[in-house]
Amino acid sequence: MKRIILLLIAILSFPVILTAQNQQWETFFAGKNVTAITIDTNYIWVGVDSLLVKIDKSTKASEQYNIPNPYHDMGLETHLYRLINGKDGLKWMICSGPLPYVQTFDGENWQYISTPTNWISSIVADTSKQIWLGTVAGLFSYDGTSWIPHDLSASGLILTAITSMAIDQHNNKWLAAVPGLGAAPILLIKYNADHLTIFSPPGSLLPEVTIGSIAVSKDETVWLGTFDEGVLKLDAKGWTVFNTSNSELKSNEIHQIATDEYSTAWLATANGLFSYNGTVWQEYNSANSHLPSNNIFSVIIDNDGTKYIGTDQGLTVLSEDFVAGAIFPENNSTFSFQIFPNPATELLTIRMPSELQKSLVEICDIHGKLINNFTMTNTERQINISDLPTGMYFIKLRSDNTNCIKKFIKQ
Repeated sequence: MKRIILLLIAILSFPVILTAQNQQWETFFAGKNVTAITIDTNYIWVGVDSLLVKIDKSTKASEQYNIPNPYHDMGLETHLYRLINGKDGLKWMICSGPLPYVQTFDGENWQYISTPTNWISSIVADTSKQIWLGTVAGLFSYDGTSWIPHDLSASGLILTAITSMAIDQHNNKWLAAVPGLGAAPILLIKYNADHLTIFSPPGSLLPEVTIGSIAVSKDETVWLGTFDEGVLKLDAKGWTVFNTSNSELKSNEIHQIATDEYSTAWLATANGLFSYNGTVWQEYNSANSHLPSNNIFSVIIDNDGTKYIGTDQGLTVLSEDFVAGAIFPENNSTFSFQIFPNPATELLTIRMPSELQKSLVEICDIHGKLINNFTMTNTERQINISDLPTGMYFIKLRSDNTNCIKKFIKQ
Protein backbone atom coordinates (compact mmCIF):
# COMPACT_ATOMS: atom_id res chain seq x y z
CA MET A 1 0.00 0.00 0.00
CA LYS A 2 2.86 2.38 0.85
CA ARG A 3 4.41 1.80 -2.57
CA ILE A 4 1.08 2.52 -4.28
CA ILE A 5 0.67 5.79 -2.35
CA LEU A 6 4.23 6.86 -3.19
CA LEU A 7 3.65 6.01 -6.85
CA LEU A 8 0.48 8.12 -6.96
CA ILE A 9 2.29 11.04 -5.30
CA ALA A 10 5.06 10.80 -7.88
CA ILE A 11 2.64 10.69 -10.80
CA LEU A 12 0.57 13.59 -9.52
CA SER A 13 3.54 15.82 -8.76
CA PHE A 14 5.73 15.72 -11.87
CA PRO A 15 5.59 18.69 -14.28
CA VAL A 16 3.02 18.63 -17.05
CA ILE A 17 4.36 18.26 -20.58
CA LEU A 18 1.84 19.51 -23.11
CA THR A 19 1.73 17.74 -26.45
CA ALA A 20 0.46 18.97 -29.77
CA GLN A 21 -0.74 16.93 -32.69
CA ASN A 22 1.19 17.56 -35.92
CA GLN A 23 -0.65 16.20 -38.95
CA GLN A 24 1.10 15.49 -42.24
CA TRP A 25 -0.91 14.69 -45.37
CA GLU A 26 0.26 13.16 -48.65
CA THR A 27 -1.85 12.21 -51.67
CA PHE A 28 -0.95 9.79 -54.46
CA PHE A 29 -2.69 8.81 -57.73
CA ALA A 30 -4.79 11.97 -57.95
CA GLY A 31 -8.05 11.41 -59.79
CA LYS A 32 -7.85 7.61 -59.52
CA ASN A 33 -10.07 5.15 -57.67
CA VAL A 34 -8.25 3.55 -54.73
CA THR A 35 -10.53 0.74 -53.67
CA ALA A 36 -8.38 -1.59 -51.54
CA ILE A 37 -5.29 -1.21 -49.34
CA THR A 38 -3.00 -3.47 -47.33
CA ILE A 39 0.38 -2.84 -45.71
CA ASP A 40 3.41 -4.89 -44.73
CA THR A 41 6.69 -3.97 -43.07
CA ASN A 42 8.17 -1.97 -45.93
CA TYR A 43 5.42 -1.40 -48.49
CA ILE A 44 1.93 -0.06 -49.06
CA TRP A 45 -0.08 -2.16 -51.52
CA VAL A 46 -3.10 -0.53 -53.15
CA GLY A 47 -5.63 -1.26 -55.84
CA VAL A 48 -5.67 1.70 -58.24
CA ASP A 49 -8.35 1.26 -60.89
CA SER A 50 -7.22 -1.92 -62.72
CA LEU A 51 -3.68 -1.93 -61.27
CA LEU A 52 -1.99 -3.33 -58.18
CA VAL A 53 0.59 -0.78 -56.98
CA LYS A 54 3.42 -1.27 -54.48
CA ILE A 55 4.73 1.87 -52.73
CA ASP A 56 7.95 1.95 -50.69
CA LYS A 57 7.11 3.52 -47.32
CA SER A 58 10.49 5.25 -47.03
CA THR A 59 11.27 6.45 -50.55
CA LYS A 60 7.68 6.57 -51.89
CA ALA A 61 8.94 4.88 -55.07
CA SER A 62 6.24 2.75 -56.67
CA GLU A 63 5.85 -0.24 -58.98
CA GLN A 64 2.71 -1.07 -60.93
CA TYR A 65 1.37 -4.49 -61.87
CA ASN A 66 -1.46 -5.19 -64.30
CA ILE A 67 -4.18 -7.31 -62.72
CA PRO A 68 -5.04 -10.30 -64.93
CA ASN A 69 -8.55 -9.76 -66.26
CA PRO A 70 -10.52 -12.83 -67.38
CA TYR A 71 -13.21 -10.50 -68.73
CA HIS A 72 -10.87 -8.53 -71.01
CA ASP A 73 -12.17 -10.15 -74.20
CA MET A 74 -15.68 -9.10 -73.18
CA GLY A 75 -14.55 -5.47 -73.01
CA LEU A 76 -15.09 -5.34 -69.23
CA GLU A 77 -12.75 -3.90 -66.61
CA THR A 78 -11.78 -5.32 -63.22
CA HIS A 79 -10.54 -3.76 -60.01
CA LEU A 80 -9.56 -4.87 -56.52
CA TYR A 81 -12.38 -5.16 -54.03
CA ARG A 82 -10.41 -6.62 -51.10
CA LEU A 83 -6.64 -7.00 -50.55
CA ILE A 84 -4.89 -8.82 -47.67
CA ASN A 85 -1.52 -10.29 -46.64
CA GLY A 86 -1.16 -14.08 -46.54
CA LYS A 87 1.76 -16.33 -45.62
CA ASP A 88 5.27 -15.42 -46.82
CA GLY A 89 4.14 -12.04 -48.12
CA LEU A 90 1.66 -13.53 -50.59
CA LYS A 91 -1.03 -11.01 -51.51
CA TRP A 92 -4.59 -12.33 -51.70
CA MET A 93 -7.30 -10.31 -53.38
CA ILE A 94 -10.91 -10.34 -54.44
CA CYS A 95 -11.25 -8.82 -57.90
CA SER A 96 -14.54 -7.55 -59.23
CA GLY A 97 -16.11 -8.15 -62.60
CA PRO A 98 -19.41 -9.62 -63.76
CA LEU A 99 -18.61 -12.14 -61.00
CA PRO A 100 -15.94 -11.67 -58.30
CA TYR A 101 -12.88 -13.92 -58.37
CA VAL A 102 -9.82 -14.56 -56.18
CA GLN A 103 -6.17 -14.17 -57.20
CA THR A 104 -2.79 -14.23 -55.46
CA PHE A 105 0.41 -12.35 -56.26
CA ASP A 106 3.89 -13.16 -54.90
CA GLY A 107 5.66 -10.11 -56.32
CA GLU A 108 6.25 -11.72 -59.70
CA ASN A 109 3.62 -14.33 -60.45
CA TRP A 110 -0.17 -14.24 -60.48
CA GLN A 111 -2.32 -17.25 -59.69
CA TYR A 112 -6.05 -17.65 -60.14
CA ILE A 113 -7.62 -19.44 -57.15
CA SER A 114 -10.77 -21.43 -57.84
CA THR A 115 -13.49 -20.82 -55.24
CA PRO A 116 -16.63 -22.73 -54.16
CA THR A 117 -18.78 -19.94 -55.58
CA ASN A 118 -18.23 -16.69 -57.44
CA TRP A 119 -20.50 -14.79 -55.06
CA ILE A 120 -17.70 -13.70 -52.72
CA SER A 121 -18.08 -10.90 -50.18
CA SER A 122 -14.99 -10.95 -47.98
CA ILE A 123 -11.54 -12.42 -47.44
CA VAL A 124 -9.41 -12.27 -44.27
CA ALA A 125 -6.23 -13.83 -42.86
CA ASP A 126 -6.22 -15.04 -39.25
CA THR A 127 -3.33 -14.75 -36.78
CA SER A 128 -1.59 -17.76 -38.36
CA LYS A 129 -2.16 -16.28 -41.86
CA GLN A 130 -4.71 -18.92 -42.81
CA ILE A 131 -7.11 -17.53 -45.41
CA TRP A 132 -10.87 -17.38 -44.75
CA LEU A 133 -13.50 -16.67 -47.37
CA GLY A 134 -17.02 -15.31 -46.82
CA THR A 135 -19.50 -16.19 -49.56
CA VAL A 136 -23.19 -16.50 -50.30
CA ALA A 137 -22.70 -20.24 -49.72
CA GLY A 138 -21.21 -19.77 -46.24
CA LEU A 139 -17.77 -19.78 -44.61
CA PHE A 140 -14.65 -21.48 -46.02
CA SER A 141 -10.98 -21.75 -45.04
CA TYR A 142 -8.07 -22.56 -47.37
CA ASP A 143 -5.74 -25.49 -46.57
CA GLY A 144 -3.23 -24.72 -49.30
CA THR A 145 -4.95 -26.68 -52.05
CA SER A 146 -8.70 -26.57 -51.45
CA TRP A 147 -11.44 -24.73 -49.60
CA ILE A 148 -12.81 -26.33 -46.42
CA PRO A 149 -16.47 -25.54 -45.59
CA HIS A 150 -17.41 -24.69 -42.00
CA ASP A 151 -20.83 -25.70 -40.72
CA LEU A 152 -22.85 -22.79 -39.32
CA SER A 153 -26.13 -24.68 -39.02
CA ALA A 154 -26.02 -24.36 -35.23
CA SER A 155 -26.63 -20.64 -35.72
CA GLY A 156 -30.16 -21.38 -36.90
CA LEU A 157 -29.55 -19.73 -40.25
CA ILE A 158 -31.25 -21.28 -43.24
CA LEU A 159 -29.31 -19.10 -45.67
CA THR A 160 -25.75 -18.79 -44.41
CA ALA A 161 -24.66 -15.94 -46.66
CA ILE A 162 -21.69 -14.13 -45.12
CA THR A 163 -21.57 -10.43 -45.96
CA SER A 164 -18.44 -9.44 -44.00
CA MET A 165 -15.76 -10.86 -41.70
CA ALA A 166 -13.08 -9.77 -39.24
CA ILE A 167 -10.49 -11.52 -37.04
CA ASP A 168 -9.85 -10.28 -33.49
CA GLN A 169 -6.64 -10.46 -31.43
CA HIS A 170 -7.73 -13.83 -29.99
CA ASN A 171 -8.20 -15.32 -33.49
CA ASN A 172 -12.00 -15.33 -33.22
CA LYS A 173 -13.82 -14.97 -36.53
CA TRP A 174 -16.60 -12.39 -36.47
CA LEU A 175 -19.13 -13.03 -39.23
CA ALA A 176 -21.95 -10.85 -40.47
CA ALA A 177 -24.72 -13.04 -41.88
CA VAL A 178 -27.83 -12.36 -43.88
CA PRO A 179 -30.86 -13.62 -41.90
CA GLY A 180 -32.22 -16.90 -43.21
CA LEU A 181 -35.79 -17.47 -44.31
CA GLY A 182 -37.93 -18.20 -41.29
CA ALA A 183 -35.02 -17.65 -38.89
CA ALA A 184 -34.48 -14.95 -36.29
CA PRO A 185 -32.72 -11.84 -37.67
CA ILE A 186 -29.20 -12.83 -36.64
CA LEU A 187 -26.63 -10.24 -37.67
CA LEU A 188 -23.40 -11.31 -35.97
CA ILE A 189 -21.70 -14.65 -35.27
CA LYS A 190 -18.52 -15.18 -33.24
CA TYR A 191 -16.85 -18.36 -34.47
CA ASN A 192 -13.79 -20.25 -33.22
CA ALA A 193 -12.87 -23.94 -33.15
CA ASP A 194 -16.39 -24.91 -34.22
CA HIS A 195 -17.92 -22.94 -31.34
CA LEU A 196 -20.62 -20.41 -32.23
CA THR A 197 -21.84 -17.42 -30.25
CA ILE A 198 -24.76 -15.51 -31.73
CA PHE A 199 -25.44 -11.81 -31.24
CA SER A 200 -28.56 -10.04 -32.44
CA PRO A 201 -29.55 -6.47 -31.59
CA PRO A 202 -33.04 -5.78 -30.21
CA GLY A 203 -35.59 -5.62 -33.00
CA SER A 204 -36.45 -2.06 -32.03
CA LEU A 205 -32.86 -0.89 -32.48
CA LEU A 206 -32.75 -1.22 -36.24
CA PRO A 207 -34.81 -2.66 -39.04
CA GLU A 208 -33.33 -5.61 -40.88
CA VAL A 209 -29.95 -4.44 -42.20
CA THR A 210 -26.97 -5.81 -44.13
CA ILE A 211 -23.49 -5.51 -42.66
CA GLY A 212 -20.75 -4.65 -45.15
CA SER A 213 -17.76 -4.15 -42.83
CA ILE A 214 -16.59 -5.29 -39.39
CA ALA A 215 -13.73 -4.23 -37.11
CA VAL A 216 -12.83 -5.39 -33.59
CA SER A 217 -10.81 -3.02 -31.40
CA LYS A 218 -8.21 -3.84 -28.75
CA ASP A 219 -10.78 -3.25 -26.01
CA GLU A 220 -12.93 -5.92 -27.73
CA THR A 221 -15.59 -3.53 -28.99
CA VAL A 222 -17.13 -4.79 -32.24
CA TRP A 223 -17.99 -2.22 -34.91
CA LEU A 224 -20.32 -3.07 -37.80
CA GLY A 225 -20.79 -0.82 -40.81
CA THR A 226 -24.06 -1.05 -42.70
CA PHE A 227 -24.82 -0.15 -46.29
CA ASP A 228 -27.48 2.44 -45.43
CA GLU A 229 -28.23 2.49 -41.68
CA GLY A 230 -25.01 3.85 -40.15
CA VAL A 231 -22.73 1.95 -37.78
CA LEU A 232 -23.50 -0.43 -34.91
CA LYS A 233 -21.32 -0.86 -31.82
CA LEU A 234 -21.37 -3.94 -29.58
CA ASP A 235 -19.50 -3.79 -26.28
CA ALA A 236 -19.93 -4.99 -22.70
CA LYS A 237 -22.82 -2.56 -22.24
CA GLY A 238 -24.76 -3.88 -25.23
CA TRP A 239 -25.73 -2.48 -28.62
CA THR A 240 -25.54 1.14 -29.79
CA VAL A 241 -26.35 2.54 -33.22
CA PHE A 242 -24.84 5.73 -34.66
CA ASN A 243 -26.27 7.40 -37.75
CA THR A 244 -26.79 10.83 -39.26
CA SER A 245 -29.65 11.61 -36.87
CA ASN A 246 -27.84 10.99 -33.56
CA SER A 247 -24.13 11.53 -34.28
CA GLU A 248 -21.70 13.62 -36.33
CA LEU A 249 -21.90 11.18 -39.26
CA LYS A 250 -22.81 12.83 -42.57
CA SER A 251 -23.67 9.56 -44.34
CA ASN A 252 -25.21 6.26 -43.25
CA GLU A 253 -23.29 4.41 -45.98
CA ILE A 254 -20.25 2.86 -44.26
CA HIS A 255 -17.64 1.42 -46.63
CA GLN A 256 -14.97 0.22 -44.18
CA ILE A 257 -13.94 0.47 -40.50
CA ALA A 258 -10.50 0.35 -38.86
CA THR A 259 -9.49 0.73 -35.20
CA ASP A 260 -6.24 2.12 -33.81
CA GLU A 261 -4.13 1.24 -30.77
CA TYR A 262 -6.34 3.41 -28.54
CA SER A 263 -9.49 1.56 -29.72
CA THR A 264 -10.66 4.63 -31.63
CA ALA A 265 -12.86 3.65 -34.58
CA TRP A 266 -12.15 5.18 -38.00
CA LEU A 267 -15.07 5.06 -40.42
CA ALA A 268 -14.73 5.33 -44.21
CA THR A 269 -18.09 6.62 -45.44
CA ALA A 270 -19.69 7.92 -48.61
CA ASN A 271 -19.41 11.45 -47.20
CA GLY A 272 -16.18 11.83 -45.25
CA LEU A 273 -13.80 10.05 -42.87
CA PHE A 274 -14.85 9.99 -39.20
CA SER A 275 -13.13 8.93 -35.99
CA TYR A 276 -14.85 8.20 -32.68
CA ASN A 277 -13.02 7.47 -29.42
CA GLY A 278 -16.10 6.73 -27.35
CA THR A 279 -16.64 10.38 -26.46
CA VAL A 280 -15.58 12.73 -29.25
CA TRP A 281 -16.36 12.57 -32.98
CA GLN A 282 -13.84 13.99 -35.44
CA GLU A 283 -14.76 14.64 -39.07
CA TYR A 284 -12.28 14.81 -41.96
CA ASN A 285 -13.51 16.01 -45.34
CA SER A 286 -12.23 17.80 -48.43
CA ALA A 287 -13.11 21.18 -46.89
CA ASN A 288 -11.41 20.88 -43.48
CA SER A 289 -8.47 18.60 -44.38
CA HIS A 290 -6.29 17.53 -47.30
CA LEU A 291 -8.58 14.71 -48.37
CA PRO A 292 -9.10 14.95 -52.15
CA SER A 293 -12.68 13.66 -51.92
CA ASN A 294 -15.44 12.91 -49.44
CA ASN A 295 -16.15 9.50 -50.98
CA ILE A 296 -13.94 7.25 -48.85
CA PHE A 297 -13.66 3.64 -50.01
CA SER A 298 -11.16 2.23 -47.50
CA VAL A 299 -9.03 3.00 -44.45
CA ILE A 300 -6.25 0.98 -42.84
CA ILE A 301 -3.97 1.90 -39.91
CA ASP A 302 -0.27 1.02 -39.59
CA ASN A 303 1.44 0.05 -36.34
CA ASP A 304 2.82 3.59 -35.98
CA GLY A 305 -0.67 5.09 -36.28
CA THR A 306 -0.37 6.22 -39.91
CA LYS A 307 -3.72 6.13 -41.71
CA TYR A 308 -3.93 5.05 -45.36
CA ILE A 309 -7.16 6.31 -46.91
CA GLY A 310 -8.52 5.21 -50.27
CA THR A 311 -10.88 7.58 -52.11
CA ASP A 312 -12.36 7.99 -55.57
CA GLN A 313 -9.74 10.71 -56.15
CA GLY A 314 -6.57 9.00 -54.95
CA LEU A 315 -4.74 7.57 -51.92
CA THR A 316 -4.21 9.87 -48.94
CA VAL A 317 -1.68 9.16 -46.18
CA LEU A 318 -2.27 10.82 -42.80
CA SER A 319 0.63 10.80 -40.33
CA GLU A 320 0.03 12.15 -36.84
CA ASP A 321 3.01 12.95 -34.65
CA PHE A 322 2.68 14.11 -31.06
CA VAL A 323 5.30 16.78 -30.50
CA ALA A 324 6.42 17.62 -26.97
CA GLY A 325 5.75 21.20 -26.03
CA ALA A 326 6.63 23.48 -23.14
CA ILE A 327 6.62 22.34 -19.53
CA PHE A 328 3.99 24.10 -17.44
CA PRO A 329 3.44 24.10 -13.71
CA GLU A 330 -0.07 23.12 -12.72
CA ASN A 331 -1.06 26.67 -11.82
CA ASN A 332 0.57 29.34 -13.96
CA SER A 333 -1.77 32.23 -13.13
CA THR A 334 -3.39 34.09 -10.28
CA PHE A 335 -6.49 31.93 -10.65
CA SER A 336 -6.70 28.17 -10.32
CA PHE A 337 -9.30 25.40 -10.19
CA GLN A 338 -9.90 22.22 -8.23
CA ILE A 339 -10.60 18.65 -9.34
CA PHE A 340 -11.74 15.93 -6.94
CA PRO A 341 -11.68 13.14 -6.03
CA ASN A 342 -8.26 12.34 -7.45
CA PRO A 343 -7.81 9.46 -8.21
CA ALA A 344 -11.39 8.92 -9.39
CA THR A 345 -13.35 5.95 -10.72
CA GLU A 346 -16.72 7.21 -12.00
CA LEU A 347 -17.40 10.89 -11.30
CA LEU A 348 -14.93 13.78 -11.28
CA THR A 349 -15.86 17.27 -10.06
CA ILE A 350 -14.34 20.46 -11.48
CA ARG A 351 -14.66 23.54 -9.26
CA MET A 352 -13.39 27.04 -10.06
CA PRO A 353 -13.77 30.66 -8.91
CA SER A 354 -16.31 32.90 -10.59
CA GLU A 355 -13.53 34.64 -12.54
CA LEU A 356 -13.02 31.43 -14.54
CA GLN A 357 -16.66 30.84 -15.36
CA LYS A 358 -17.24 30.27 -19.10
CA SER A 359 -13.73 28.81 -19.47
CA LEU A 360 -13.06 26.18 -22.13
CA VAL A 361 -12.20 22.81 -20.58
CA GLU A 362 -10.30 20.15 -22.54
CA ILE A 363 -9.63 16.60 -21.35
CA CYS A 364 -6.70 14.80 -23.01
CA ASP A 365 -5.02 11.45 -22.53
CA ILE A 366 -1.31 11.08 -21.82
CA HIS A 367 -0.57 11.06 -25.56
CA GLY A 368 -2.24 14.43 -26.08
CA LYS A 369 -5.31 13.00 -27.81
CA LEU A 370 -8.45 15.03 -27.12
CA ILE A 371 -11.02 12.98 -25.17
CA ASN A 372 -13.67 15.62 -24.46
CA ASN A 373 -14.17 19.37 -24.41
CA PHE A 374 -16.87 21.69 -23.15
CA THR A 375 -17.46 25.20 -21.83
CA MET A 376 -18.14 25.76 -18.13
CA THR A 377 -21.50 27.46 -17.56
CA ASN A 378 -21.12 27.82 -13.78
CA THR A 379 -18.44 27.40 -11.15
CA GLU A 380 -18.82 23.65 -10.65
CA ARG A 381 -19.43 20.70 -12.94
CA GLN A 382 -19.43 16.95 -12.46
CA ILE A 383 -18.29 14.75 -15.36
CA ASN A 384 -18.69 11.01 -15.84
CA ILE A 385 -15.35 9.29 -16.49
CA SER A 386 -16.52 5.70 -15.99
CA ASP A 387 -15.98 4.87 -19.69
CA LEU A 388 -12.35 6.03 -19.69
CA PRO A 389 -9.62 3.36 -19.55
CA THR A 390 -7.55 3.44 -16.37
CA GLY A 391 -4.54 5.74 -16.51
CA MET A 392 -3.45 9.36 -16.28
CA TYR A 393 -5.29 12.25 -17.97
CA PHE A 394 -4.94 16.02 -18.20
CA ILE A 395 -7.58 18.72 -17.74
CA LYS A 396 -6.65 21.96 -19.46
CA LEU A 397 -8.55 25.15 -18.66
CA ARG A 398 -8.40 28.15 -20.99
CA SER A 399 -9.93 31.60 -20.56
CA ASP A 400 -9.03 35.27 -20.82
CA ASN A 401 -7.72 35.08 -17.25
CA THR A 402 -5.71 31.87 -17.24
CA ASN A 403 -4.27 28.94 -19.12
CA CYS A 404 -3.51 26.11 -16.73
CA ILE A 405 -3.52 22.35 -16.43
CA LYS A 406 -4.12 19.67 -13.82
CA LYS A 407 -3.62 15.93 -13.86
CA PHE A 408 -5.95 13.22 -12.62
CA ILE A 409 -5.84 9.45 -12.36
CA LYS A 410 -8.68 7.23 -13.57
CA GLN A 411 -8.73 4.04 -11.49
